[in-house]
Amino acid sequence: MSKHLLALILSVWATAAAAQPSVDDIAALYRPLARFVDAAGKGDEKAMTALVSPSVTIIDDTPPYYFSGGAAVHDWLAAFIADLQRHGQSDPAMTLGSPTYAIIDGSAGYLVAPGHYTFKQGGVVLHEDGNFAAALTRVGDEWRIVSWTWAGSEPTP
Repeated sequence: MSKHLLALILSVWATAAAAQPSVDDIAALYRPLARFVDAAGKGDEKAMTALVSPSVTIIDDTPPYYFSGGAAVHDWLAAFIADLQRHGQSDPAMTLGSPTYAIIDGSAGYLVAPGHYTFKQGGVVLHEDGNFAAALTRVGDEWRIVSWTWAGSEPTP
């Protein structure tokens, strides 16, 4: 490897390493996702919608698995409730963990945080661990969710 190529690679790596978001920046990026999860737990569609961009995309393990656009939050929440009822499930609860990965590039952000989802089915409490991945955009001083995805495991007792 030439000395010039090595110097370029090290320069790019050093720049990327220096651009890591601060603890405050990560907290600001995390806040809308945490609020969204809290609002979803309460079935508060209005609060959920206030945290997302108008063109939000949601990918989840709730059929039809893909929700996008101005009605995405409404459509996802309705599908989620219908899916719970169809499978005889109740008492859904999600706990969002601390972020494990975050990137901020100007007005664009990306965040990954673990989640623990529980619900009852047939009187048995089931547990599902997974990760939320969210893309966000800065609007003024606040972050809005542009896209979120839940990637969970098979629920177990």
